[in-house]
Amino acid sequence: MKRYHLFIISVFIILLVISFIEIFLNDTKVIKPLSKPWEFAIPNQNIPNGLVSLSARDCGICHINHYNEWKKSTHSQAWKDLQFQAELKKESSPFMCINCHIPLQNQQEHIITGLENGDIYKPVKVINPKFDQNLQTEGITCASCHVRNNVIIGTTGSNLAPHPVTMDPVHLSEKLCISCHNASAVITPTLACTFETGDEWKSEIHFLEKKNCIRCHMPEISRSVVEGFQLEKPFSCFPGCGHC
Repeated sequence: MKRYHLFIISVFIILLVISFIEIFLNDTKVIKPLSKPWEFAIPNQNIPNGLVSLSARDCGICHINHYNEWKKSTHSQAWKDLQFQAELKKESSPFMCINCHIPLQNQQEHIITGLENGDIYKPVKVINPKFDQNLQTEGITCASCHVRNNVIIGTTGSNLAPHPVTMDPVHLSEKLCISCHNASAVITPTLACTFETGDEWKSEIHFLEKKNCIRCHMPEISRSVVEGFQLEKPFSCFPGCGHC
């Protein structure tokens, strides 16, 4: 009988130890760093000298035609789109979905510093001190593509602008489009994000003819970048981007 009691007590102690270990492991939080490209927003950008904000509305004071075309594009509705907002409210929607719809960190209320135990549904958030709610509503805005490291990036350089301008046609090439329009990832066993526009383009005749996204969706047009400037042929017309 004594041995039986000792056996029962031993089993109880073992079960108790196992329970404590499970509780400890469940309470232990290992913060894993972000690793996938779609998990990162474009880092917070400072307002370049000569500008008053990063807002497309303020860009439109000088770049009137560009701003009016952008307002009619799907890019301008990327955040406000009703279908996207409905999807975003679902419990199955992870944090990184907003990184293509409001890609600038300035547009996001929180900065994601890691994932609790690597779980995409447990992002570690800190308040973003540079969050701009008005900029958030602009979705894919001018600064999403044209502002980096305190300068405006364009396809043509200019020393006449009131703000710093650098010419970088590689940055503003199809590579920038494909960074969002070619997402192909299985996020979870029940959630996949697939937009294979870039792969489709590479498999078609347009790629062989060296016709990229910009050739069709932002064709060249002869006009001034700013009213009163000389006529140029920048990639500045948005007829196709209503479908981007």
